[in-house]
Amino acid sequence: MFHASISCSDHEMQVLLQFKSSLIQNSSTDDEINYDLESWDSNTINCCDWERVFCDDSSSHVVALDLSKLYLETLEVVAPIISNITSLKKLDLSKNFLRQGEIPENVLANLFQLESDLSYNYDSDELIN
Repeated sequence: MFHASISCSDHEMQVLLQFKSSLIQNSSTDDEINYDLESWDSNTINCCDWERVFCDDSSSHVVALDLSKLYLETLEVVAPIISNITSLKKLDLSKNFLRQGEIPENVLANLFQLESDLSYNYDSDELIN
């Protein structure tokens, strides 16, 4: 189902590049984010070739993202992805620093429509599983 030889849409690519840019602007770990998302480059014409991005063979749309271990602290930063990549079916947000109380209602509603992994995130000194 997932294949990297097809091309994602320009819209999806721009949403992902904006996500990366917002992470770098708002993070003290920008070197690590640049390393983790190094393949996410505007000079690459196909975001289906990027690490952590999975596209559907038949539609060429982004259907899954691995955003684990990116030091995310709030789901607000992924809200544009959840809202603008309508083909998204699976989202891995595990092993970040997400706090449950910071999840905006509209993002939470959209998130529940996805197959999502929120395991090993921080919430009141406990892991969300």
